[in-house]
Amino acid sequence: MNTALAFNTATSAQPAILQLAQHAFASHQKGIATGDWTDLLALMSEEVEFQAPSPYIPSGVVYGKQKITAILQKVSEDLNVRAALTLLYPIVVSETTVGFEFFANGQAANKPFSSRLVVFYEIEQGKIKCLREYTGQRHQNVQAILQAMQTAG
Repeated sequence: MNTALAFNTATSAQPAILQLAQHAFASHQKGIATGDWTDLLALMSEEVEFQAPSPYIPSGVVYGKQKITAILQKVSEDLNVRAALTLLYPIVVSETTVGFEFFANGQAANKPFSSRLVVFYEIEQGKIKCLREYTGQRHQNVQAILQAMQTAG
């Protein structure tokens, strides 16, 4: 990943926060491409909060690294989700929260998909305290994949 991203310099995020957020996004890219989430999980606090639009998270939010590990494993193994994430824009929200808008193009539940998403990493004491993912524009087959996830879940 390019370490010289053009972040908005009007924000007050510390360089260490920006660097950790970049590392988190690169680890996210690796996880979704390969199914190996080890690097991203290592950056999370034990009490991390994970918000994502997923049938594996019926309430929309889950707490704790162990639960998140199980969810990511299910997504990778049960649905064999694999995708390439193309960074569109880095977004600095506050001095502790950094996001990335990206395009995902891949395969899940044996169907191709593409979607535009945003992920935010809230960082505290050198670890990801909260990871929030939002889907934007939905493209081909995303609804079918979500239905397959509900069936497999």
